[in-house]
Amino acid sequence: MFNQAPIFITRLNHNKVSVIDISTHGVIGSIPVGRQPRGIAIDAQKRRVYVANSGFKTNSVIDLANSGVATIDVGVARPVWRLIPTVSFTSPTPMAWLG
Repeated sequence: MFNQAPIFITRLNHNKVSVIDISTHGVIGSIPVGRQPRGIAIDAQKRRVYVANSGFKTNSVIDLANSGVATIDVGVARPVWRLIPTVSFTSPTPMAWLG
């Protein structure tokens, strides 16, 4: 899906994740997710982006290998700031920002 490691940014009021190209700093994609996405984490080995949606009790899983998005009902609301791992800005793997 991507040639370089992009930056993923949650767009709270737009119910999507924006994909930013590191070299141009331009938006190269937009991925619809659940309502009011706040938290984001990336599993570079599995090539998946996990998004905590605060508008419902759901998480969205973006599969970067096949461009698919699945929404999972987690049944309980949890503070999303506990889901955000420390991110290295020098890492060659995808990075995440909280938007």
